[in-house]
Amino acid sequence: MSFLRYKFLLDENVRNELRHFLTKQGVDVINVPKGVKNGKVAQLSLKEKRILITNDGDFSHISSSAIFGVVWLRLPQNDSQGLVNMFGKLLTQSHNLHGKLATIWQGKIDIAFLATE
Repeated sequence: MSFLRYKFLLDENVRNELRHFLTKQGVDVINVPKGVKNGKVAQLSLKEKRILITNDGDFSHISSSAIFGVVWLRLPQNDSQGLVNMFGKLLTQSHNLHGKLATIWQGKIDIAFLATE
């Protein structure tokens, strides 16, 4: 799957530099409106078939029936260049992220299936 087919939903806790990077790559990305609760964020992800990008570990335990897909950022918050570099690596991989949890660490990316109910 080409990364241009991905649609992303940026949680409010994600650095804006990532949005700028994705937009430059031609990726369809929107921000979660400020103050929206996690349950509504998950519903929006499902409804619009968007993969949520977040720093919130609560989404790492959500079931695949409740959210479209999750990218969980486990990088230092003050390293925007590291964030962009690692996310660029994720985009070049050919993974289908629907129903999956991609965890981006400093220097590595883990991809697993989201929990099932």
